[in-house]
Amino acid sequence: MKNVRILRLTPLNPPWPVDRYSVEARFYEAGGELLQVVPLDYTGAHSQFSGAVPVPGPGAYEIIVTAFDPATKDSGADTTTIILN
Repeated sequence: MKNVRILRLTPLNPPWPVDRYSVEARFYEAGGELLQVVPLDYTGAHSQFSGAVPVPGPGAYEIIVTAFDPATKDSGADTTTIILN
């Protein structure tokens, strides 16, 4: 689950039109190869989006989450690294 906020650090939830936002997570190997793009769905909780991805196996992975509203061009991104043993 990922907490998503728009540029002004306002939580992304009603009255913001959450259905207009395309939110996705991109999974990369530590070396930079894109493994998978996973769409994230609004959970109904303030700023919370979730999705499922099969774990490829042990290793280091970078996850980049992006949110984009094509109507307003409002967007944002965040990144994290995970290590699976």
